[in-house]
Amino acid sequence: MIRHRSCPTRGDDRGVSLVEMLIVIAVMGILAAAATLTVRGFSDSSSENACVTEVAEVNTAIRAYYSEHKVWVTTETMDLLVPELLDEVPSKDTPSGGGTIGTDHQFEATQC
Repeated sequence: MIRHRSCPTRGDDRGVSLVEMLIVIAVMGILAAAATLTVRGFSDSSSENACVTEVAEVNTAIRAYYSEHKVWVTTETMDLLVPELLDEVPSKDTPSGGGTIGTDHQFEATQC
């Protein structure tokens, strides 16, 4: 009686070795670290962009208020811009962190 084997097998094919598992885990760790650093960079960039945008918006509102009323807004009278030209006065809770209006009638932010 002759036996036919359907698949040749080797005695050392029993699964994944510990070394192979460690290599896979190390590669995954490197990829995760690279992805985390990339995402963190985008987060910092977006908060900086939000700050710059808010400063530009406030400066535009200041010029628009002067154009309409012929009176410059000061740091003490920034409330005049709300709600007509701004949603809210920049404060520590907004991207710019608040700020002041300088003698050149430009808003100078605290955080950006």
